[in-house]
Amino acid sequence: MPRLKDACADRDTEREGDWSTIAVSLSGGRSRLTSCRCAAPLKILNPRLDAPYCTAILSSYGGGLVAGDKVHLQICCGAGATLFLGTQAFNKVYRSPAASGSSQQLDATIGPGGCVVAFPDPVVPYADSIFHQEQRWELEENALLILVDGSTAGRLERGERFHYNSYASDIAVSCQGQQVLVERLLVQPDKFAPQRTGAFGEFTATMNLYVVGYPDEARFALIRTYLEARLQAQVQAQLQSPRARDKICNTLISFAQPRPQVFVARALGRTTAALNDLVDLVGAAVAAPEILGENPRRRKY
Repeated sequence: MPRLKDACADRDTEREGDWSTIAVSLSGGRSRLTSCRCAAPLKILNPRLDAPYCTAILSSYGGGLVAGDKVHLQICCGAGATLFLGTQAFNKVYRSPAASGSSQQLDATIGPGGCVVAFPDPVVPYADSIFHQEQRWELEENALLILVDGSTAGRLERGERFHYNSYASDIAVSCQGQQVLVERLLVQPDKFAPQRTGAFGEFTATMNLYVVGYPDEARFALIRTYLEARLQAQVQAQLQSPRARDKICNTLISFAQPRPQVFVARALGRTTAALNDLVDLVGAAVAAPEILGENPRRRKY
């Protein structure tokens, strides 16, 4: 625990100013927010809940990111602590008249035996927007990360479909210094049509789930087994349905365990609502007593 605190203190010194920070520690049998600093345009809400885990909800001034906005967030989840990281609403990215666009950078450390469930709402890039997000996660011994990353093709109700200029997402996760997951996505509709077969096709919403931990750790084994069994059933139903045979599927789901420390599930939906079954599945998985003990999204929706 002292080593984690020292690391956080060092980062605070190096990144003071435009960096927002969240620090969570285990105290009195509960995970508590022990340090929080907000730098515009990010706002961090910490609702007082009767729950053993700590909740941090990310929001922003104006309800979204405008051109030039740069969000920098550092997270330190201490030894044995549990953090639920969510968002107040869909993360809207407004048009970018300048070439710089907007960006979001997250740098997080999960201490020994700690757990972070990062379950934000999807990113909605508006027409002519430019957005780049980067996430770096470091897991210490027996830590667990459950990370959801999703986006839409734009404001679908207004007929926007891949009308943005650029959307990029880079994710890297390491376990005790060893990189176990690297995920890079770059979509630039003007340069490479995302509607083509082999890319998004007729789908307009994406959701990726990453579970990263230690193979012998009980929580990692529990959630991997739970998800694998239920996703297998969904995939089988998907393949056997008349809609699948007629190529009129509203959702496509796949999953794999590419490394012993990593479980990945991916989904494409014709609409965001088409992904609700997977959202509910992840909510049920983290509701296990060994993880959060409840589905935190039920407090919101």
